[in-house]
Amino acid sequence: MVLIAVTVVLTVVVATVGVLLLARHGDSQVGLGTGGLEPRAGRDYSVALRGAVIAESLLVGFVLEQVPLTVIRLSRTAITDPAPSQPSVWTLLEFEAESNYAETLSSHLSSGLASPGWYASFDSDGEVWVIFPGRVFHYDRADASAHDEVSRYAHEAGLPDDQCDW
Repeated sequence: MVLIAVTVVLTVVVATVGVLLLARHGDSQVGLGTGGLEPRAGRDYSVALRGAVIAESLLVGFVLEQVPLTVIRLSRTAITDPAPSQPSVWTLLEFEAESNYAETLSSHLSSGLASPGWYASFDSDGEVWVIFPGRVFHYDRADASAHDEVSRYAHEAGLPDDQCDW
């Protein structure tokens, strides 16, 4: 019973955050399309960052400000093989942001992620940011050695292989 109440409250909080982000940043509205939520027509997303953060990965009290996000999709998903420190149901917030916010966004997320076993990521056409609690990796997508370094770090942090999908 308590788990159901917590899940309902978390779902409402995450949905409210998404709505507030959209309401606060009027130039970042989304419209309902045939495939779910899509960016509003007419916006140029050619230099946008695209990423995701899992609501359950954020520390209690975390607030993301000064980074206007466009919520592309908000979903709840059952995870078949969570890490020991992770719940089996996640709330996934997929977003886009302007590329000039990359450093601010990665810094804020790095200080707001719970530990152990959590990360957030976003990318642009040629670059990848993988953010862990207290650590940010930023590399060129074509750099295989940098990708391997991030993967090693993730495994040391206890992340299952199937979650290392950046």
